[in-house]
Order: sequence, then C-alpha cells, then structure tokens
Amino acid sequence: EPGLTRLGFVPSSSLPVAVREEAALPKEGEIAIAEMASVAGLQALSPEERDPWRTSTHGVGDLLLRAATRKGTSAILLGIGGSATNDLGLGALETLGLCFLDATDQSIDRIRPSCWGRLATIAGEVRSLPPLRIACDVDNPLLGRSGATFTFGPQKGLSGGDLLRMDEEAGRIGRLLLARFGGGEEALDEPGAGAAGGIGFGLSVACGAR
Repeated sequence: EPGLTRLGFVPSSSLPVAVREEAALPKEGEIAIAEMASVAGLQALSPEERDPWRTSTHGVGDLLLRAATRKGTSAILLGIGGSATNDLGLGALETLGLCFLDATDQSIDRIRPSCWGRLATIAGEVRSLPPLRIACDVDNPLLGRSGATFTFGPQKGLSGGDLLRMDEEAGRIGRLLLARFGGGEEALDEPGAGAAGGIGFGLSVACGAR
C-alpha cells in the first residue's frame, strides 16, 4: 500500500573522518540515509500477514530513487535491518529499471518470489545511482542452512516446508543476476549477502553497492 516515510540528509563534511573512511563516503555533498524497514519492515505486518512469497522491496527502490534525485546527494547509506522480504532486492531493482521476463519474453510486473517460477530472463538497465553503501549487522551468506531463507525466513512467515524450495529458487535467481551483471559465484557466499532477504546481494551485484 502507498505510505509515507522519511529520508535523512547529512552533510558529509559534518561526519567524523573515521565514519567517512569506514564507509568509503565522499568528503563533499550530502549523504542520504534511508531505512529499508520503513517501507518493507516486519513491523508493518501482523504475524498472520507475513508471507515472503508475496512481500517485495519495490518501496526500497522508490526510496533509493528519491534519494538519488535530490540535488546534492553524493552517496546513499541504506540500513537493511528488520525486513519482511526475501526477494534478493528484485523489487527494488525493478523500480530502478530492470525488467523480468518469462520464457515467452513477456514481462513479469511487480516481481516477487511467488513469480520466480516464471522468471527466465533478466533484462533492462539499472538507473545510475550515487555510491550506495549498505549498513547491516549480520554476516550470513545468501544460501544454505546459515543463509537468508533458513535463518530469517521463519520469522518472516515462511513455513518449514517451504524453506528448501525458496532457498533453491533464491539460488537460481541469484545466478541469473550474476549471469546478467557478471561476477563469480563466490558472491553468493559473501558475508552479509543474506541480510534482509538478500537485498545486499542484489544491490551489490546490480548496482555496485558495498
């Protein structure tokens, strides 16, 4: 549903040097600060409403676009805690310009994991963004027993019987992203790739986020 959220803007020059260096932020301009959970967070859903087959990160893409188009934004810092999603960031990437096609080259609009079985091709171009930095506090890989689905899926409403199926589908989708943008499968095992339903993985592969 449509809603309102906040973006913060901080002059980079006002940040401690150690902070800028740790996050590789530019010295000039404004740093846009966005919180994923404000548009795709668990707190917005009752336990009965939680279903990561249906939730998506489209709203996160809207946040990133709004931050990127503000004059003077030199970088974006995105916090990704507390998400209700497990879509590898595909919803955000659709908002940013990617297209998702089925086997007959028909567009799959409003992509979400319930549509993944139809997804055959990733096309389109991602809109250019200022440098994107991701803040997270977990180091889970994308896949496997310590990955996004098995570790965080149950709290997002995923039933035990669906864990393996979603993890396998996430692996297929992750490899499609790698094939589209280039990169080795070691990215699937990158610490933090499984944070917030894999959005860190998707944004790093497609947008060069760090």
